[in-house]
Amino acid sequence: MKRPYFLALAILTLIGASLQCSAANLTFAGTSDPNSGRGVLGKHRDNLGLNKIIADKQLRITGLDRWNSRVVRWFTPADDSVQSFEATMGLSNPFIRMALHYQGSESAVYTLDGDSFEGGSNLDRLYIGPMRDYMTWTLRLPMRDDLQYHGKRTLNEHEYFTFFLASGDLNDPATDHYRIYLDARNLEVRLIHFTLRELADSYSGWIHYSDYRSVNGIRIPFLISIQEEPTISVAQEQEYVHRIEVQSARWIEMDQK
Repeated sequence: MKRPYFLALAILTLIGASLQCSAANLTFAGTSDPNSGRGVLGKHRDNLGLNKIIADKQLRITGLDRWNSRVVRWFTPADDSVQSFEATMGLSNPFIRMALHYQGSESAVYTLDGDSFEGGSNLDRLYIGPMRDYMTWTLRLPMRDDLQYHGKRTLNEHEYFTFFLASGDLNDPATDHYRIYLDARNLEVRLIHFTLRELADSYSGWIHYSDYRSVNGIRIPFLISIQEEPTISVAQEQEYVHRIEVQSARWIEMDQK
């Protein structure tokens, strides 16, 4: 760990509370339209091959986590502005085993399985858990039965089919919110506006997905940009917090952790 845990968490809490609290509620105005949403989601799942996902498979990804924000990286186990990693993740269960490869030293391995975390501190867990989500949300969220459809909307002159999802009861302040934006042209998940209540109670951010490629018939984004704003441009030119560049992806058997 780079800094004493409680000091780092206290500073991060102050940063999150002062900068992000106004974006904590992501519910859309108006009521959802479940009937229209089923048709859009059905086409989306077919186009991206999501119906081919086998429950007993895990996704193994190797890539780079490239940081543009020194302030945020200061609170993670990432020592360098560019980290290589290998991650094995479950889709039907909350599992990730992630190895971060440091320059000039041995790799650090972290395992998060539900509430069980091994390999580091709770602050490290707050990095590993979201990394799993960023890399698997395009596969997991559209398969949920409780997605709320909110029609076609325009954001930054682009048209999207929009969905909302809450992780729990909306009256619970610990419930996370997700706005999911499907590109109206090809039905790919292009943006997810999310909250991370566990991080400073009200942290909110945007994820931009691009460069979709087929992995055994299932389309997966190979470029994932975590941002503070919903900028729509070439991902390499965005002002990102950090960016995940997938180098390889494959499906493996569940017991190969």
